[in-house]
Amino acid sequence: MDRPFVILCGLGYFEVKLLEAVSQLYPVVAIDIDPIKINSLKPQFEDCEFLHADASSILTWKKLDLKNLVAVITTFTDSDINLEVCRIIRLNFHSDKPIIVLSYSEDRQEEFKQYNAKIIKPIDMAIEAVIGRLQRNYSKAINIGLGQSEIIEVSVLSKSHITDKKLSKLKAKSWHVAAIYRDDQLIIPNGDSVIKINDKVILVGNPRTLENISNILLKGIPQFPLQYGQECIALENSPKSIINETMYLSENLSAKFTLVSYKFPLADRLNHPKLSTPDTIVDKLKDIFTLKEDVGLYIFPEFDDFLNLKLKSIFKKCTKPFLIAKGAYPYKGIIAVMNSFDMLGVLETTIELSKIFNVEYRVLLNVMPDSLSTLSEKIQIRKAAALVRDFESVYKTKINFKTQVKNPVVGTIEFTKHFPNHLVVLNYKKNSKISFLKPHIAYLIVKKIKNSALAVPL
Repeated sequence: MDRPFVILCGLGYFEVKLLEAVSQLYPVVAIDIDPIKINSLKPQFEDCEFLHADASSILTWKKLDLKNLVAVITTFTDSDINLEVCRIIRLNFHSDKPIIVLSYSEDRQEEFKQYNAKIIKPIDMAIEAVIGRLQRNYSKAINIGLGQSEIIEVSVLSKSHITDKKLSKLKAKSWHVAAIYRDDQLIIPNGDSVIKINDKVILVGNPRTLENISNILLKGIPQFPLQYGQECIALENSPKSIINETMYLSENLSAKFTLVSYKFPLADRLNHPKLSTPDTIVDKLKDIFTLKEDVGLYIFPEFDDFLNLKLKSIFKKCTKPFLIAKGAYPYKGIIAVMNSFDMLGVLETTIELSKIFNVEYRVLLNVMPDSLSTLSEKIQIRKAAALVRDFESVYKTKINFKTQVKNPVVGTIEFTKHFPNHLVVLNYKKNSKISFLKPHIAYLIVKKIKNSALAVPL
């Protein structure tokens, strides 16, 4: 053929419909072994060339001039025939033109890959279309990218910590928002974009993470720490054992837990359905941060070392949420410390955890005396009060919000003494220095309180 053309191998019912569509783009050479079928289609497709032949025979292909070939589409239900077509194109004719295989089975997938053939599964596409109709608010891309659900479209139906928040504040590592559809308009998102209820969003990332994020957007289901990663790593230190608190956490958080030992092997092997205990010993604290990639939460013991160097190191080097387990569990409540870098983030995490553990939560803000407060501090106070009112409106509940005129560290220590076994939640600016001249509020609070504490670096 003296112009660009496509070869279509096989002419079943689906393939005839495919022929109708492809022939609108390119001239088509259609190959099938059934002469009756070919003769019946010739009048309908006058611009197409039909060849009554065996597509798995090299003799058939020697009759064709492949100089202007655009692509080959092979559609047989027999994988052996499709593979032979691929082999002939690649090995006998040394063509690098695209080969598209319509596959109706799961076998021989690796063999197709060695011929660089693109596999499309019509059955999977049909199933996904049906499921998409039934679940109108969630769909997965099947034949885009890897086809492993790493690209999804989801409708935003519920208020959550992901909605109404700048994307840059989400600190997403294993997923990204690729597109937002709002009021029939496409929005190409940037760091200042926000997701709103009734949006449709295209998400790209780790399939397991996307499943959790979609649950949050669809139902508002609390998923902490899965928005940060799938794994929780706990560091066991014999003098200050965290095994029991780690097991308690594993029974409440939907994540995979791994317990590793610090400097010495575990005294006993644990048998817990959600807690993996490999023979891993960490000699240096910094090594725990490179054990696994998809970590959503680190759990550390309370170290009794000189000048608290280990805790300082955790604050400096950790890029994911971490919990300092002090044995103050089971949690009877959650305390949000609003003297944090991001008050909105603290409040969202606190409410999410209160749902997970099914406990009450309290909000604490320590302020300077009015005469000593700077303008920015007064703005922060008003902002905190406005946030609490907003959340009360969204969740239709009264929030226990305590404002007290005290130093943030001293005030938090005194407040938490009245609420033992309450998990303290705060966040801080990553890479902020810990020094005597410029007190690091989050570090000092975590160091001095008796409660277990969750810190989120931002």
